[in-house]
Amino acid sequence: MKTSVIESGWLRLPTNLLLASCLRLALIVYGLVQDHLMLVKYTDIDYVVFTDGARLVSQVGGIIA
Repeated sequence: MKTSVIESGWLRLPTNLLLASCLRLALIVYGLVQDHLMLVKYTDIDYVVFTDGARLVSQVGGIIA
């Protein structure tokens, strides 16, 4: 009788955690390299928009209507 992938032990928790950590680290390094070298940034534009908005509100002391 064939065993499933889970029963064979390939998808054990430590293996999954190691693979997920390696993938996350690779994506972080890729993002840093792309942000440094390329014209199109890897970082989400929403972060820049919200950061600029928060900076403006903190400098002005509130939203001017």
